[in-house]
Amino acid sequence: MAPGGSSASKRATFRAVGRRIGIARGLRKLAAIRAAGEGGRVNVLITDLRVARRLCS
Repeated sequence: MAPGGSSASKRATFRAVGRRIGIARGLRKLAAIRAAGEGGRVNVLITDLRVARRLCS
């Protein structure tokens, strides 16, 4: 077992956090921003208008 608990345990703890805020801007980061949201890593996003429009389209 890894120090500090298993990776499955760490994922469960991470997902238990109610508000997971991501802050990112710029179209070059669009794929990573989308992946973070779709993968459940982020459930609140602060970004610029161009990225927001792309994510919504």
